Amino acid sequence: MVLKLNPKKFLYILGGFIFLLLVNLINPGWIDSFSPITAQYRGFYQKARTLQSQGDFKSAYTTYKKIPSFYSAYDIVLLQQSKCAASFGDEKSAIKNLNSILSYSGSPVKDQASYNLGQAYVRTGNYSKAEKQFLETIKNYPKTNYALGSYYYLGEIYKTTNPQLTLKYWLQYIEKVPDGRFALDIITELKSLQIKKDSNMKKNLGIVLFYDQRYKDAAEFLKSAPLKESWYYLAKASHAIGNDNRALNILKEGIKNYSYKLNQAQIEDAMSLYVQLNNKSRVDSWSELANITKKGRDFVLYRRARLSSGSTATGLYENIIKYYRFSNYASESLWNLFWDRFNSGNYSQAIELGNKHIYMFKNTKASPKILFWMGKVYEKQGNKAVAISYYKKTMSVYPDNYYSFRANGRLKELNSNSDSGWETDNTTIIINASESEMPYTFDEISSKYGRQLAEMLRVQDYETAITLTEDPFIKSWINLKDGLVSRSVVLARNGMNEILSKPAVTDKRWKLIYPLSFVEEINYHAGNNNLDPYIILSIIKEESHFNPLAISSSNARGLMQLLPGTAKDVARWDGLGLIGEFELFTPSKNLKLGSAYFRYVKKKLYNNSLYAVAAYNGGPGAVEKWLSTIPHDDIDQFVENIPYDQTRDYVKKVYTSYWNYKRIYG
Repeated sequence: MVLKLNPKKFLYILGGFIFLLLVNLINPGWIDSFSPITAQYRGFYQKARTLQSQGDFKSAYTTYKKIPSFYSAYDIVLLQQSKCAASFGDEKSAIKNLNSILSYSGSPVKDQASYNLGQAYVRTGNYSKAEKQFLETIKNYPKTNYALGSYYYLGEIYKTTNPQLTLKYWLQYIEKVPDGRFALDIITELKSLQIKKDSNMKKNLGIVLFYDQRYKDAAEFLKSAPLKESWYYLAKASHAIGNDNRALNILKEGIKNYSYKLNQAQIEDAMSLYVQLNNKSRVDSWSELANITKKGRDFVLYRRARLSSGSTATGLYENIIKYYRFSNYASESLWNLFWDRFNSGNYSQAIELGNKHIYMFKNTKASPKILFWMGKVYEKQGNKAVAISYYKKTMSVYPDNYYSFRANGRLKELNSNSDSGWETDNTTIIINASESEMPYTFDEISSKYGRQLAEMLRVQDYETAITLTEDPFIKSWINLKDGLVSRSVVLARNGMNEILSKPAVTDKRWKLIYPLSFVEEINYHAGNNNLDPYIILSIIKEESHFNPLAISSSNARGLMQLLPGTAKDVARWDGLGLIGEFELFTPSKNLKLGSAYFRYVKKKLYNNSLYAVAAYNGGPGAVEKWLSTIPHDDIDQFVENIPYDQTRDYVKKVYTSYWNYKRIYG
């Protein structure tokens, strides 16, 4: 029996299919919302990726082939097909697919395709095409890792025929990324080439070895290079292998004569190491550096000022403000002058300096505390209306800041006499979010970053998705999905720091900076110790960023960063038996002991949560000493006057987290 198709019906079907194709060409994202068409193809993609991850490349390749060319992420399908084909030796298909991707307009994977195509030509022995392709990758995508990798492969191509050209490309690679993935391979390969190493090459090889923490070998190479080029790394390598006298001498000469060779972070690091190694006092060491350095002098003067008092400190701060107007330290210097006047009760001069800071600096580290303390100055003078205006501005411009937390408290005090200060609530229960939400909708991602990224997130191919974006919040969310909470928090925090006008508290990006982890255990152990679980959560966030395997330079361990000795004391007090050091990496055990320790220091320090947070970092003995020597009738002022920089900052960080957890999660 022959099935006959009505010609008229056939034309209707063909016309409809052509219509769908035309609409998709005009608006490629439209077809993504047409589930009957896309659901099956997404299923094919997910199945193929699973097979690919399991090493069944032929089956994966066949499954990818079922996805039609009008699929919104077809260029990525071609890329995955090429990887599968290369894995089972079908280089012809791999090359064909990669060339197809390069013909796409605006594909986000063209850089990767260009690089992979060069690799495919190397594998097939077509070195002339490989060279051309890698040079194209460098030219068209110069700021990508694919461009950097191309330098390595260009060196590989000429390893046997033109060693000098190999050397040229490989030196370019290690100069750009001395800690790159191919850097150590290059060192090994150069030994086999038996090329004479000039001083520049020795410097670069020494830096590679330095980043690999092979300090003795690094020092051997670096000492053969000109000191003006190698001094920073040579000094640090010498210190690492215990030759501190040599390191000190190198640092002194380098800082005096060659500091222009370093960036700001490196010169500050070099100067701090010099002071650490010098046998003179810190005051004399910083004074010595002030007389010999050209670059980074603002940093030296600031460090010197922080060790001084009275007119000496004032003079140094004023010089920084006068001569280094755009320095990172000018804003902090003006804050220190302001704070000195406030502490001494000279409110009129404090207001003058505060106004100067507001005029000179926008959005520096000191900006929110200047705004808050301007409110406190006017509050001290009885000018309630102006104080309120400063507190409101602090909360409006810096809603997630510690000083916003305190501005909120002062507003409550002025409006209803109810500033609860640093009090916490032991009746609170943390409500866990069932699933971490994406920071944007699929439509927002498609519109802003392209339909391919949105599609990879839809099919849960996070490994590919993270290569398609530089958005810190999408990267943060993907890391959170992968269980990398610490990295997720850092990415989101850094991303939010770049946003001048902060989003509303309901914005999903806040939850990436302040995630909920280990909620059940925190609720349980906080409840057992009559503590607010949010303060325990905040301590964990600042101590370990939720990494249960975290270990500090002082051997503090786990989520709440307990020292083994402290943990043993707590276990003994609470009758918990012997505690092994490795048990501190177990979340439940760490939280049990950490919560018990916080309960202990809180009880010891007048049941005051603020003092307990300070003691958790600085020790209860130190806090008791400060309470006996530093006025604490104004607790805001007491916090600013905590003499340990680390503890003062720690208190602010913990309460910043506490404030944000409370406002974000209600």
